[in-house]
Amino acid sequence: DRKDASPLVNGTDIKLSTKYAHFIMQQMQRCVFSDADRLGKRKDFQAGFAGLACRHCFGGYGSGRFFPSSIKTLSDTSKTLNVLYAHLLRCRKCPVEVKEKLTEHKKTHDSERQKMRFGSQKEFFSLVWKRLHGSLPPANESIFIKRNNDNGIFTEGSKQRA
Repeated sequence: DRKDASPLVNGTDIKLSTKYAHFIMQQMQRCVFSDADRLGKRKDFQAGFAGLACRHCFGGYGSGRFFPSSIKTLSDTSKTLNVLYAHLLRCRKCPVEVKEKLTEHKKTHDSERQKMRFGSQKEFFSLVWKRLHGSLPPANESIFIKRNNDNGIFTEGSKQRA
């Protein structure tokens, strides 16, 4: 899956995000869930489910691979950005310059978010989700991961919103 290293963000996406969120996503690339990933909470995910992989260590043992289960999880700072940030700071293959820039951007993240138009960060992460999964739910639906009661495997689904 290393051949699918197309960017998850582009230059125009910066208007929808903070420098911190944008820069973190620049350090990620698409990967897919495989049978070898069946550990802990991820044991029930469907093979082929798209996730995020660290561009710097992807493919190596213990590589940084992350599988947010919904747009809500992807856009939740504590569940995704903070986890990716921590990985990048620990990653042995991530260049020092990247770590320094990441640390600088983190300092301005909260003040940048306060100045952004309401809903822009959700729009940013919806674009990232679309690039990962190839589609967004219709405006009146939300994507979620559901467990198929027959086989215990998690799959993508959608649910009508009122």
